[in-house]
Amino acid sequence: MTGVKSGNTYSSAREFFAADLIAYTGITKDFGLLFLGNQMIPNDVTDSRLPFNLACLYSIQGDKEEALHYTTIALRLGKSPRDFLTDPDFDRFKKDADFIRIMRGGSVSSSSLNPSK
Repeated sequence: MTGVKSGNTYSSAREFFAADLIAYTGITKDFGLLFLGNQMIPNDVTDSRLPFNLACLYSIQGDKEEALHYTTIALRLGKSPRDFLTDPDFDRFKKDADFIRIMRGGSVSSSSLNPSK
């Protein structure tokens, strides 16, 4: 299946639908369908759009650990750091040291995400 806007090829309609559902949830702030979106995420994500949308959603919610987790996956799948730096969904993390490190190609230790552990 090929995405209409992105032109990206998805491994399944399921991945495509999950990416759209997650984006819808973030845009509308209607979290009632989030459980369905999470159930639709395939084990083998092949396109950066799905983890990017998840990173956006978790950033909007202020969940740094999940936002950075999905940011790392999206970057690994080919999403450009510029997409994160220009998206207002990430404004709360743009000055965060861990976010900046990931944008520069570094990794983040779990201890910096969870200082109480």
